[in-house]
Amino acid sequence: MELLERLSRLDRRYIFAVIALVVVLPFFFPLNLPVDPTGATRGIYAAVEKLPPDSLVLMGIDYGPSTSVELEPMVVAALRQCFPRNIKVVLMSISPEGALQSRGALNGPVAEFQRQTGSDYVNLGYIAGADKALRAVGSGFATQFKRDIDGRPINQLPLMKRVKDYSSFDLVLDFSSGYPGGLEYVKVVAAGYKRPLGLGVTAVTVPEYYPYLNSGQLVGMLGGLRGAAEYETLIKTPGTATPAMDAQSIAHFTIAGFIMFANVVYFLGKRRR
Repeated sequence: MELLERLSRLDRRYIFAVIALVVVLPFFFPLNLPVDPTGATRGIYAAVEKLPPDSLVLMGIDYGPSTSVELEPMVVAALRQCFPRNIKVVLMSISPEGALQSRGALNGPVAEFQRQTGSDYVNLGYIAGADKALRAVGSGFATQFKRDIDGRPINQLPLMKRVKDYSSFDLVLDFSSGYPGGLEYVKVVAAGYKRPLGLGVTAVTVPEYYPYLNSGQLVGMLGGLRGAAEYETLIKTPGTATPAMDAQSIAHFTIAGFIMFANVVYFLGKRRR
């Protein structure tokens, strides 16, 4: 009886400490729990994989710091799939925070594969106007972008000599947390310009895009942290999403365990009374 009373009055700080421990440990000691990629994730992977060397991919970076944990691993994984296959990448943002996030996502893969700005990839930075900006860019990149994110004139970058409009790209990928982002790309790039489009979106916005995926307007979709971990599994290069999924899974099991344990203690105590 005394033990049950002590357990029922357990200081919640012990619970917080256990949760903190199970969340942190997988980052130092990865468990590599199995992740089974969905068809939506495989669609993105397959779309990139079938591109021949020297293809052009446009990546929209349209998220901020609050959602970078979910979305940046997707961008890094996409770059890690493109760069070793000599696929050229152009990045742009219709979200004000996206340009800054694109710098962080590029750093690792650029150094890892020794890619050169201007010839292997170009970061165009931010253009204001959301869907209007996307439509304007469709009439010609050179008319909307005069310099890249670092101030280099577009007409001096070898890669940009191959870029006229959306038809120059073999695949378009947009990574977004909301407006402006994925929906604008569906309306303008997929529906308007008929370009193959894939999306990386936050977990809470995934249901919004399933109609476009099911209708065939999207080649695939990465959904939240799980989608990023699935993509890392497919390219066989674990990034930050894989251990994060370990931590998330263990934390969920731990919380469920605490809930079941609390109910057992409560009902045993009630019976004794």
